[in-house]
Amino acid sequence: MAYKNKEEKKAYDKAYREANKEKLAEQKKAYYEANKEKFIKWRKANKEKVSEREKIYREANREKRNAYKKQRKKSDPLFRLSVNYRGSCRRAFLSIGQKKNTKSLKLLGLKTWQELAEHLEPQFYDHPKTGEKMTFDNHGLHGWHLDHIIPLSTAKTEEDVIKLSHYTNLQPLWAEDNLSKSNKILDK
Repeated sequence: MAYKNKEEKKAYDKAYREANKEKLAEQKKAYYEANKEKFIKWRKANKEKVSEREKIYREANREKRNAYKKQRKKSDPLFRLSVNYRGSCRRAFLSIGQKKNTKSLKLLGLKTWQELAEHLEPQFYDHPKTGEKMTFDNHGLHGWHLDHIIPLSTAKTEEDVIKLSHYTNLQPLWAEDNLSKSNKILDK
């Protein structure tokens, strides 16, 4: 097909991509899977280029990414839990003047966020005043918090933060209990 000008070709290409979005996504995924090693090797060899490209994308799409993250936190309790946990780890490292260089799941000593959920769920208990049941849906600011039994704020070194971030140092606590506990170590 002959095009009158570049704009006509661009319009045709755009319409084709829109009409064949799913087919093209499948082809792209299949190509990636077939060439995964090559992609990984290229990313490692071009870390700075990749990092700069990702930074530009994040800045250009900040509002879109924030809206997606906000919506996903509302609809996916495990995602909300993971985001909150990653943030608390990052703040703990910053408090001792370190940068968080370790994946949060590795800090937890787990392979998946589902494993964390399976560790926490048996510890759920009803709210002492209202009788509300603890669920992953009411985790958050006004529900229950993920509490470090020995507070992260007691860490003095990077090794302390890593040790205190382990999943065995975590428990669910209702928000008011966690806020009143603050950074104290309570006897059970």
